[in-house]
Amino acid sequence: MEPVILQSSHASEVASLWLSGVKENALAEESYVPRFSQDQYAATIAAQLESGAILGWGIVLPSSLRMAAYLTAELKESAPEFAQRKFLYLNDLDVHHGERRKGLATILVETAKRYAQESGLSSIEVSWASADVRASAFWHAQGFGQYLSRGRLSAKVFARDA
Repeated sequence: MEPVILQSSHASEVASLWLSGVKENALAEESYVPRFSQDQYAATIAAQLESGAILGWGIVLPSSLRMAAYLTAELKESAPEFAQRKFLYLNDLDVHHGERRKGLATILVETAKRYAQESGLSSIEVSWASADVRASAFWHAQGFGQYLSRGRLSAKVFARDA
């Protein structure tokens, strides 16, 4: 399957996949309870794709002509005090529940890797919740390793200590 470049016309399908994915994440981490409706998020995604603030790729199933998976990313500049050149930051990757374990996410990540290489970017970065065993296994299988660690102290913990 050959990924398509995401256009603003794909925003509603991307938002639908995003909403189902983020609801799954919210079961494990309440910080990920969505604040936006599907329509609000679709409008945001459409505007970002239209302006070039984000880019991405999707996989549309020929049998149904529906979006089965997508990956969004953005080009980032490093902080001026560091030598790193422009890099690709992967924002979001979602695969329709019924299409998982078919290699679609890997196809999208490989597409992002090719894009970064062809564009002369210095690296690709992605973040995932370390407690998410599936996400950790997936990203490690894609060749990503630990680069930075980010800690969190939730309001429940520091309010209890006060």
